[in-house]
Amino acid sequence: MSPSLLAPALLILVVALSPHYVSAASVINETCKAVERVHSVDYRFCMETLYAMPKSTSADTRGLALLAANITKINITSIIDITEDLVNNLNACIRYYREMKQSVTGSIGDIKARNIENAIDKLQHAEDTPNDCDILLFEGRAMKNPLRDENLNAEALAELAYSITSLLESKK
Repeated sequence: MSPSLLAPALLILVVALSPHYVSAASVINETCKAVERVHSVDYRFCMETLYAMPKSTSADTRGLALLAANITKINITSIIDITEDLVNNLNACIRYYREMKQSVTGSIGDIKARNIENAIDKLQHAEDTPNDCDILLFEGRAMKNPLRDENLNAEALAELAYSITSLLESKK
């Protein structure tokens, strides 16, 4: 066989022996084009998601649908776990803030009664409460704090009350 005929013959042989890879890529490509066109699903997201799943390269369109549904189920299960953890941690934050409110309410009575040392202790305790909530939320599965701004504000206000009340002690 002449060298000029060998290259096309090898190409035909490679393509004939690997229809699985050519057709799998084609199925994924065509599927992603179709969902982008019909359902406005981002083509790149579709391609990256499907190619990240090992079984996708041997799947037909039905197989891709099953893979996509299964990865969606796994994602939803993870979201449920994170949300449940977040709810539990938020409930703990509610308890922390109720204790903080009691401390601040007690400090108001102490300030009125000129019992400054007790007021300072209560306000100092209150000042730390938002940090406890922050830590709990960041260490949870969600690893984010939906109350970040509120916690920072509560901490700043408690610190302000504590600092001003501390001035009263130095004026004795």
